[in-house]
Amino acid sequence: MSSTSPLLSLHRDGNALLSPYGPSTGPAPEILLVEAFDPVEIEYASIRTHAAVFDMPHRATIAVSGPDALPFLNRMLTQELKGVPHFETRAAFWLNRKGRIDADLRLLHLPDRILLDVDIHAAERARAGLDSFIVADDCQITDETGRWHRISLHGPASASILAKL
Repeated sequence: MSSTSPLLSLHRDGNALLSPYGPSTGPAPEILLVEAFDPVEIEYASIRTHAAVFDMPHRATIAVSGPDALPFLNRMLTQELKGVPHFETRAAFWLNRKGRIDADLRLLHLPDRILLDVDIHAAERARAGLDSFIVADDCQITDETGRWHRISLHGPASASILAKL
């Protein structure tokens, strides 16, 4: 499980106000999130009128692969996944054995696997919980957090900025 943003040195160089995310104890190393670069009013105006980029080191990625990945997840999660096309996303919950929400997930259906976006503090619990239900299904569950890093772009100019890139 990786939790240090590859952008952290840029944030520090930009004098970002950094705050720890998640519990202060436990197996995960401290995760630093950008709280702000400028006064909140300026940043809010930027998001409302143009765009802003958010660094997301607090997110983890779990991959479910194999021919039974989609039917397996369809039985395990709260979202109906039958017929979901490739390159589409769905939101779902992973529930524990008592029926309580253990992880809030966003799924991305790729041709060769399904990626689950999850809070970094819930990732290992969700991975282990899902893995414990694989009996006869031909699928594998792996933590791919170290391979991926998320940023998000918000604001009315987001689409035009992405089109230029």
